[in-house]
Amino acid sequence: MVFYGVQGIEHGADLREMTDLYQPDNLVFSGGGIKGLSLIGAIKALEDAGKMAAIKGYAGTSAGAITAALLAIGMNADELQRQMMSMDYNLLFKRSNINIQALAQNPRKLLDPLIGGLVAYDEVQHKGLCDGSFAAIWLNRLFQLKGFSKDTTYRELYKATGKCLKITLCNLNYGKTVIASYENTPELPVIHSIRGSMAIPFIYWPFEWKGDVYVDGGLMYNYPIEIFDDSCSWDKTLGFLLTAKEQVNNPARKEDRNLWEHIGRLYEALMRVDDEYCFRTDNQKRTVFIDTKEVDVLDFDLSKEGKEALYKEGYMVTRNYLGAVVKGT
Repeated sequence: MVFYGVQGIEHGADLREMTDLYQPDNLVFSGGGIKGLSLIGAIKALEDAGKMAAIKGYAGTSAGAITAALLAIGMNADELQRQMMSMDYNLLFKRSNINIQALAQNPRKLLDPLIGGLVAYDEVQHKGLCDGSFAAIWLNRLFQLKGFSKDTTYRELYKATGKCLKITLCNLNYGKTVIASYENTPELPVIHSIRGSMAIPFIYWPFEWKGDVYVDGGLMYNYPIEIFDDSCSWDKTLGFLLTAKEQVNNPARKEDRNLWEHIGRLYEALMRVDDEYCFRTDNQKRTVFIDTKEVDVLDFDLSKEGKEALYKEGYMVTRNYLGAVVKGT
């Protein structure tokens, strides 16, 4: 069967019947850069199982924040795939004075007085190389497709949909995690918070709001699985972690040969701290672990086949998880 170019998955085959006894109220998505494409497959599996209509809350960090927000405005798996699987993610670095990826692959370019000067200027003046505006423009278009404006606030989103959206950001002024939601930040535009939650330090300009500076929420709370626990029972939240279960405590070695890989290794190391916490509690029981293979967080040149592999993995592991929950395994 072919599903928008993704082959080899039979969608919906008896999945609804085998999971009738299990219904989460909330979904939580970890960060993970380009690996977040696997979440589309996970959503499709939940749709096939008939679980999405009853979802009340969505939460996420970084790439997971994008998925959570698009679900909150009413996108389904088919729409997510059309919009996200075909996108050229290199465009996310478009609004920059330099070619970020070329520099990352050849750091010696920094020795060039012009390039080195531009990098130094941007880091000192803006605290990052890329303004992140392309991501905001892209999100603006997706929000408009579902009838929302680029300035839709958390309060307005909740009033229009009844869905609770929560996105994590790292507040550098206080050195703590901030949860953007209709309760905590009712006047904050949702798209602004997403831009902040995906602001990888030194690559993207940080997000500033009410005098404070915010960067990627994954630095401190990459997998906010407990974010709904104050308002619902523990077993009503289902989370998705973009790491294979066996990789959390025993990660595979990855190369660190250039600036781009170095940034990726650093970013993944910071996120792994939160991932490991999942294993020190019972949170792993309500977590779908998605094996994203050797895909790097910043692998924005991922091939069509690589994107399809992520989708398939997200679908199959979610399907298997739902079946295991019903069987009590």
